[in-house]
Parts: sequence; structure tokens; C-alpha cells
Amino acid sequence: MEQSKRYESAEMLIAEEELLASSPERVYEWFNRLSNEKDYDHYSLRLDEILENKLLDRNDSLIDLAIARYGFYDDSVKRVFEKGLDVGSKALILSCLSNRSIGSRRYSFDHIPNCLFDDQEKMYAWLRVANNLEISTLFENETINDSIIESFLECGEVWNALDEDKQIAAFDGLYKNKRMSQEYDGYMDGLSEYLHNRMFGLAWSLVDKVPVDLRYASRLVRLYEVIVDKRYDFDSVNKAKRWMVKEEETDRKKIQLSYFEQLRFHIYKCDVNEKINGKDTDDLLKNEDIAYRCCIYQRFNLTIEQMNKAYEVDKLVSIYAMLENNRIWKNEEKRNELSKLCWDADSRYNDNYLDCANSFKYKKERLEKKYPSWFIENDDPIVFDEDLPVNMGRLTQTIESLSQKIFNLNLELLEQMIRVEKENKKKIDFLFVITGSILFILLWKII
Repeated sequence: MEQSKRYESAEMLIAEEELLASSPERVYEWFNRLSNEKDYDHYSLRLDEILENKLLDRNDSLIDLAIARYGFYDDSVKRVFEKGLDVGSKALILSCLSNRSIGSRRYSFDHIPNCLFDDQEKMYAWLRVANNLEISTLFENETINDSIIESFLECGEVWNALDEDKQIAAFDGLYKNKRMSQEYDGYMDGLSEYLHNRMFGLAWSLVDKVPVDLRYASRLVRLYEVIVDKRYDFDSVNKAKRWMVKEEETDRKKIQLSYFEQLRFHIYKCDVNEKINGKDTDDLLKNEDIAYRCCIYQRFNLTIEQMNKAYEVDKLVSIYAMLENNRIWKNEEKRNELSKLCWDADSRYNDNYLDCANSFKYKKERLEKKYPSWFIENDDPIVFDEDLPVNMGRLTQTIESLSQKIFNLNLELLEQMIRVEKENKKKIDFLFVITGSILFILLWKII
């Protein structure tokens, strides 16, 4: 009777028996394939936790790994995790922590790591004794419970369960976590979108919470390079002051921002984006913080004069910032100016090693493949003023440009018609002279 409830067709029963009789290699391959097939309906065969536990009863190390890494059910994956803890198998523990199948399964209410423990206290106890690799592996898993990441970002119970080394390890996994760089793409549901984006706001709030320390600064930089930029009521200028750390000056040439400066750079992006279409760029470029200036170099539509001024003030640092500015790369004249600055920088500051020139070359090659239209040679291209609003401003500019082109074409056509008419008149006059000369000769001979 129990079997009839589980199986709805002969195909399902045969599929289970086939797996139970298969080699460990084939079982591993089957789970691996199934976990990677996003459109595969796992429920169509009803291969459930009973099957996974029957496979574990075979007590084969490869099958254990298959269930740990690709198993779909809490009960069987938890069983492997506990076995890994008992025998001290790092491979089994790490495979369970990196399991993405449970979190991807429909109607799965408890994800990794919560489903591996009987209660929260046991989970926090494990977090306290887990090693750094286990912590980073857990936080790299994009299907883990949002509550785990939120508790960490809020400096709550998960954060407090980790010592400083484990907190750093968690950051090392978190910046690789695809969840942190994923825009909301679900149904139009205000609550779901809010809960999805709440994570990003918590991440940006860490600048007020974590210790002002080089290790934390470097990890926040990595995280803010990939994270979705959703922050509200974020006073960039005041928050950056907490990270104004006096650093030792060195005799080495400054090529890039320090970690503290890079962190302030990411903090400032919010403030800079609000001013990106303003008319006070020259004043902003006078900011005393090099991190703020570099934010301008990388994001504003600089004039050639401003590019040269930036190079004069911040030398190599400004070069590498402007190399990331797509507004410069879109404009042929500015692009050429940036190339000249790169060659000059190599001559002045790089002992003629072509570091800047080669960086320009490699960046250009990548952008030519990604945005080929930026590099199409055109005698009279339409160049948009990036400061104009995207709507009516650019439309007006386009109409004016096209009108000028049409006028120039009409003028050129009229000139061509006049020229042809003059040439035709000359030909007619020439034929008239020739014809008259022939008639005169014929009449003279007749007479």
C-alpha cells in the first residue's frame, strides 16, 4: 500500500530500481546532471528522500559525495553532514555546505545551513568551531537562507558567533556569492522586491559597524565592487570620514588607491552619481580627497582640459581611473587624448616601461569587441552630449544634427546640378562650334 502511494507509474519504479542497481559513478553522474538541468522537473519521477536514503544505505563514499553535493532533500543531506562530522571528512562537510539543489528545489522551505541542524543553537555552536574554509564555502552558496546573511550583515547572532578570522572568511565567500550581485527579477511583488533589496542596504550599512581595520576595509572593497548598489538615506561624505585613515607615505610611485581610499571611492559613488549631470565639475575636481577625485575621473564626462588637469594633479592614479571611464572611450577625440596621456605617463613615471600604453591597448581591444559601434570611423558622427537628459534633450539634438546633415546634402546636390548644367552648356557650345565649322567648310567647297 505504501508503494502504491509513492509510485504513480511503472516508469517511476523502474527508474528507482535502475539507480539502486547502478554503479556509484553512474549515480554521481545522474545527480550531477539533474542538478544542472534547470528545466528538469524533478517531481515528474517522484525520486524522493526515500530513494536518496536507500542510496546512502549502500555506504559508498562516491554516492555519499553525490548526495552531499547534489541531494535534493534535507533529511538525506543532513545524514551525510552528520556522518562527515563524525568521521572528520572535510570533503563531505564542504560538499553539504556547497549544496545548491535543496535551495533550488520548489517548495523547499529550509535551506543550507539551517536544514543541517535540529535547532538554531546547534547551528550557532557549529559556527563557533567551524574552520575558515567551511565558513567561506557556506557564505559563497547563493541558496543559503537569507536570514543567515542578514544576521551577519546586521552584526547579529551569526556575526557574533564568528571570531574575527571567521568574519573575514565569511566576507571572502560573500563577495563571490551570486545573490549579492543579482538584481530582483521576480514577479511584480512589492514585498518580495523589498526583501530582496534589503540585503544590499544592510551590506552598505557595514561601513558604520565593522572595525576600521585594513583587513575589513579590503573585504568591503571586494564586496562593494560586485554588490547591487541599493542604498537609501546614505550620507556618503560623512560616512567616508570614518575611513579617513592616515597612512604611511612611501617613496614608491602611487599607481592605485590604497584599500582605505578604494573603500571611500565606493562610498562616494552614491554622492557622485547624484551630481553626474551637474555643471560644477571643476569645483568637484578640487576635492581634497583623492578617492573622491578618482570617482569623478572614472564616472564624469570630462573635457579634454579636465583630463589633462586630472593627470597633472594625480598622475598615474588618474590614468588608471580614466581608463575605466566609458564616457571617454565613446568619444574618439578624448580617446586619442587618453592614449597620449598614457604614453606620456610611461615616459615620465614608468621609466619607459609601457604599462599605461599596454593597459590602454588591452582595454581598447576588450571594448572594441563589446561595443564595436564606439569605434566605427565616421567623417561626421553624431556625438551625443552626455549631460543632456536622455529624453527630449537628446531627441532635440538628434533632430538638429539630422537637419544639418539634410541641409548639407541638399546644398551639395544643388552644387552638383549647377556643375552638371555648366558642363552640359560647355558641351553644347562646343558642338555648335564644330557643327558650324563643318557647314562652313562644305559651303566653301561647293562654291
